[in-house]
Amino acid sequence: MAKKILSVSDNDALRITRHMMLANKGYHVVSVANLRELRVTLKSGDFDLVILGVSLDGPAKREMAGSIRQLCAEAQILELCRISPEVPDADHHLIGAEPAEVDHAVGEILRGDKADR
Repeated sequence: MAKKILSVSDNDALRITRHMMLANKGYHVVSVANLRELRVTLKSGDFDLVILGVSLDGPAKREMAGSIRQLCAEAQILELCRISPEVPDADHHLIGAEPAEVDHAVGEILRGDKADR
């Protein structure tokens, strides 16, 4: 069964690109743009991984992480960062966020390998 990923980004182009990239790798991907959509989506399904996009600001990411922990506690959180992590309790952080790096990190996380960079 395909691993389920919830991808969050308020940037349409990044959200669509990430969705297509991960879906092409065989993951079941759901993409949302904001906290409201995130909460509704988390109530409707269990996810293996939630990706918080680089375009989200720190306070929004932290609020989203709290909702993830509350509504889908078993999901791992991958925070994509520009310079440094903004969500200290995320399970994984990826500085940068080039598509190849995201693809590699997601693969490592869902296989259970170490993925922090």
